[in-house]
Amino acid sequence: MVTTDIFSTIGDLQLSQKAHKIGLIGLIREGLPPQSVFSLQKTVRFSNVELEMVTGISYRTLRRYMEKNTQLPSIVSDRVVRFLNVLKSAADSLGSIENGVAWMHRPCQPLGGQTPINLLDTEAGTSEVVDVLGRIRHGIFS
Repeated sequence: MVTTDIFSTIGDLQLSQKAHKIGLIGLIREGLPPQSVFSLQKTVRFSNVELEMVTGISYRTLRRYMEKNTQLPSIVSDRVVRFLNVLKSAADSLGSIENGVAWMHRPCQPLGGQTPINLLDTEAGTSEVVDVLGRIRHGIFS
């Protein structure tokens, strides 16, 4: 298991993976600070386009939230936390955050040849990615 707390990758939030789910739900509803998303982008070295895929909003819109110093909408915050959960699973399954990030960018046969990151824009796609990671973790390759 990866000992790094994946939620600490968003820096200023200092979320714990073990944080009480009700507290996490409240944080999502309040909205994450936009700085945390840019901290995440820097940590995982995502391009602006990839950041847009993860958040579901344009890079320019993210910058506007940052400039106005306003919280992100709950729907965007939920997508970011969902991504962090998948990244945590990838890091646990593959040994490190770096390996998890690299895996997210590679075409994956069990996902129909698509890259995992391209499927994270829907709950159904996220579920498929998590399922494949579970199979990898348990040594079931398909």
